[in-house]
Amino acid sequence: MRLPPEAFWAMTPAEFHAAAGGLAPRTAVLSRAGLVGMMERFPDRPFSPAGRRCPEGG
Repeated sequence: MRLPPEAFWAMTPAEFHAAAGGLAPRTAVLSRAGLVGMMERFPDRPFSPAGRRCPEGG
């Protein structure tokens, strides 16, 4: 925000919220189909019985 300290500390919570981008339009939420797609593209590797991640492929 590059505000001088005096201006920053003089801000109200509402002014800070607006300056920090709180009034900007929100981005789209991840859909269920998008989540499933990400899970297919980036699957979790299984854990070994000792709690360590198994190497790729197993």
